[in-house]
Amino acid sequence: MRKLRPALLMLAAVMMLAITAPAPAETGTINTLKVNGQATVTLAADTATIYIGVTTRQKTAVAAQQDNALIMDDVIAAIAAAGVKEEDIVTSSYNVQTYTDGYSPAFDSGTTTTQYEVYNMLQVTIRDLSAISKIIDTATQTGANNIYGLEFTNSKGEEAYQEALTLAVESAAKSAGTLAAATGRELGNVVGVEETGYYYGPFGGQPMMDMAYSGRSTPIVSGAVSVSASVIVEYELRMQPLVP
Repeated sequence: MRKLRPALLMLAAVMMLAITAPAPAETGTINTLKVNGQATVTLAADTATIYIGVTTRQKTAVAAQQDNALIMDDVIAAIAAAGVKEEDIVTSSYNVQTYTDGYSPAFDSGTTTTQYEVYNMLQVTIRDLSAISKIIDTATQTGANNIYGLEFTNSKGEEAYQEALTLAVESAAKSAGTLAAATGRELGNVVGVEETGYYYGPFGGQPMMDMAYSGRSTPIVSGAVSVSASVIVEYELRMQPLVP
């Protein structure tokens, strides 16, 4: 029994150390700061899109379709002759529907007149902005009676958006630095970045419905294109080191 005593004493000492040793400190919560950043890049327009259409009505669907096809063939030929490439002229919608004229003389007798309406719309992309007025006038002269949605864009919109994103992050960093300094802190690493908004603001979109040629050139003035981006950036927020 005496031989076991040193071993027991050593075991008891180890257990005492285990009980009294301080536990490792828990990791504290990291303070963070979230800020918004926004930026806009403005470009000169270099492309325009416009919708040009023909609407016809007849007593039968076939007659309305035939009338529409004849006029639209002339409109397409005129647009192409004005300098628009074939691949930039595409059909955006085509509808055939009945049209009831409730205001015809027959309405008073308790009956209505039903006709068939054909609506054929083209989306035209114009890459030479100086030709817009000529294209609109030519289309109207050859029978187009629905023109709307003139919109100016820029062919480098994606590159402009990437630039706007970079500027938005820089704006967020500047705001975060100001807020950190004002609260006696300093910025640490970036914890996360979130893309929160995209805006492509083309100039235009003006309705130009039911055009009738007046014999004068249509005045068109192009505008600028705005591309905007917004982000949320989260930073670590650290205490400033003590100055000795």
